[in-house]
Amino acid sequence: MNPHQFGLDFWDLLLLPNAGLVEHGVPADHATKLRMSFTGHQRPLSPSWMRTIGCWGRTEMLDTIAEHAGKTRAQAKSYGAKRGLRAATKKHRRTQAQLAAGLYFDRERVPTESCRWWGVLPVERVLLLASFQEMLDSHGVTPLDALRWEPTELLLRWKDSGVGLEAPLERLPPGGTSAANAHPIPGSPQ
Repeated sequence: MNPHQFGLDFWDLLLLPNAGLVEHGVPADHATKLRMSFTGHQRPLSPSWMRTIGCWGRTEMLDTIAEHAGKTRAQAKSYGAKRGLRAATKKHRRTQAQLAAGLYFDRERVPTESCRWWGVLPVERVLLLASFQEMLDSHGVTPLDALRWEPTELLLRWKDSGVGLEAPLERLPPGGTSAANAHPIPGSPQ
């Protein structure tokens, strides 16, 4: 089942409750399965926490995550703790390129276990895996080639290929989502 056949984009799948997906024509008994298959999430993600996509997995400090979400530091810490998410610390920080590489080479692990291990939202795992594959493809290299890269080379190639995640603030107009801001759905024909 392709979300585009219902006029839905990736972010709609992530934000809309099942009733909203059903309003777009998704059969009620397939709404959760459709969201899970593309975003990794069983339930919709709230717009405030959606703004933190690309921040978890020790790539951003807790204060930055809280700021993106429009929440207090304590609320961000609680949200992360309940979901096994990890914020960066002064001692432990990684780049998105390092996180994406780790997730990519750990992709055979059960997705929920992988998310907990790396401290990321399921949607971050989905998008970072797609971004890492896009980076490999853009440079015409195999995963084995990437394993031989020094951290600096990985970062340079990551930046050169233009991949990566940012909190998609522009995807959240007041009151909901917008098909005009459609983002490619990883693994889906456009």
